[in-house]
Amino acid sequence: MAGPDRGKVEQFLTVPFGAETCGPLVSEDELSVFVAVQHPGETEGATFETPSNTWPHTDGFPHPSVVVSYRR
Repeated sequence: MAGPDRGKVEQFLTVPFGAETCGPLVSEDELSVFVAVQHPGETEGATFETPSNTWPHTDGFPHPSVVVSYRR
């Protein structure tokens, strides 16, 4: 919010193509961001039998999830 890097934007989180990111919730210590990932696998041409991805798993059906991105 202040200093020489004020206004600098850096990407720190990516969700699957076509998914919607909801939230975010930043922890009190500002080290973690919680987000809800909605509608993974729902892209044009995708079906229940052939989703566009299987996030957050490596196989199976995609599931909406809550994830956290954190800084050490």
